[in-house]
Amino acid sequence: MGVAYSFTDWNSRSVLNGVHFVELDNFKEIFTSNKDYLSGIGNTLKFTIISNIVKLIPALLIAIMLQEGLKGKGLYRTLLYLPSILPFVIIGLVFKSILYNTFNASSLTLSIIFLPSFFIVNSTLYCFPVCVS
Repeated sequence: MGVAYSFTDWNSRSVLNGVHFVELDNFKEIFTSNKDYLSGIGNTLKFTIISNIVKLIPALLIAIMLQEGLKGKGLYRTLLYLPSILPFVIIGLVFKSILYNTFNASSLTLSIIFLPSFFIVNSTLYCFPVCVS
């Protein structure tokens, strides 16, 4: 779709004026005008190349180190995998503290409205409605 638009004079007012086919005029303007289009393209290419080198070479070195018989390989794998598993552990601990403790948020809420405190998770009648709400 973007390639098709590059051969037209489309802009935000094209809805009113219509879109016209202009052939290669857009490309002629980019490469022959005094604007800094070419420096923008050059900066984009530099950023792409440098950022890929900075990201891919260390990742490749770490992958090779972990594949070889490296001392402490399990520790390195754990440290690399920890950021992806940590949010789930934290969510589990938060829900455990809300629902399982004798003095928890649900017991406090129930005591405020003068209802008896109990373990919500142990009650099949109240567990699902409390979790949904």
